[in-house]
Amino acid sequence: MYDYHVHSNFSEDCEIPMADFVKEAVNRGISEICFTDHVDYDYTDPTISFNFDPGERLPVIKALREQFGDKIKILDGIEIGVQPHVTGRCQDMVERWNFDFVIASMHTAGKSDLYNGDFFLGRTPQEAYGIYLQELYESVRTFESFSVIGHIDIPGKYQKSVKALKPGDFFDYYEMIFKHLVENEKGIEINTSAMARGKNHMMPSLPILKLYKNLGGEIITMGSDSHVPSTLGFEFDYVREMLMEIGFKYVCTFDKRKAIFNKLNK
Repeated sequence: MYDYHVHSNFSEDCEIPMADFVKEAVNRGISEICFTDHVDYDYTDPTISFNFDPGERLPVIKALREQFGDKIKILDGIEIGVQPHVTGRCQDMVERWNFDFVIASMHTAGKSDLYNGDFFLGRTPQEAYGIYLQELYESVRTFESFSVIGHIDIPGKYQKSVKALKPGDFFDYYEMIFKHLVENEKGIEINTSAMARGKNHMMPSLPILKLYKNLGGEIITMGSDSHVPSTLGFEFDYVREMLMEIGFKYVCTFDKRKAIFNKLNK
């Protein structure tokens, strides 16, 4: 089992040390854990700063590798918030550090916050979702050094009216994004954080995931998006079964941003 979306006390919204996550991951039989702490440039909420110094985190990762290296592989990753006007800064950040894995995620669209709902004010659900997907496409098209897109259909997590929309109505946007990913050997993650909060869906939803597969998408990672150790690897067995039902043959791990294809087995 591989969990490729985990936060620690180096993320502004998490207070739990990396060691606690590693110990719990070992207990749960997770063979690889990737810490993907937040960097989010020009985040709209001035009360929180999603930034950290990878140089301060590296000694902690090194010490944990020395302590637990015979039990689990620990990777140095990042979840970087993308917006069309900050992709240059994102590129500079990734180029300065030799991360194993990079998640490109959108938490802000139209220079407004998705989490607190500002982005949805004054917009119909259709308008909001279209703007989000257009900005996501523009961001990943100009930001080269990421591995996968994180929680690609996240607006539905924060807005019930968006969640109720038919994904097929936006397949033109998704097709542009997925064709770009396939052509550039990038992928998407399966994010189970909504399921850990009692929702009955993962991100992306099944129709979007099937479209990715039909367009030739093969690079898939699984991430719990954990901010507490108790959600590590949440519902990964279900995700594995669902991926095989759709026709995926592999789940990916990464080494210095190079995808490694691991056979999915029942």
